[in-house]
Amino acid sequence: MTWNYRVIDTTEKEGEPCFIVAEVFYNDDGTPWGYSDTGIDGENIEEIKQTLKAMKRALKEEVLQASFFENLENEYEPEVGNEL
Repeated sequence: MTWNYRVIDTTEKEGEPCFIVAEVFYNDDGTPWGYSDTGIDGENIEEIKQTLKAMKRALKEEVLQASFFENLENEYEPEVGNEL
C-alpha cells in the first residue's frame, strides 16, 4: 500500500465549497481506495495554501506539550448559541 497527500473536494450537493488536504491510500495498481478523515480544509485552494503557510511557521516555534493544557482553566466564555 502506498499513500500521499492530495487535495479532495468534499463539497456536498448544494453545500458550501469545502476542500481538504488528506492522506490518500492506494492499491498496488495505483487506484485510490480511501483517505484519512483528518486533514486541512478550506473553501478554496488559496485558503488551504494560507493554512499550510501558517502551519509551516509553527515548525519554527517551540513545541508545546499536551500536558501543558491539561489543568488550565478556559477563560473563554462562549456566548449563548456559540458553544464550542
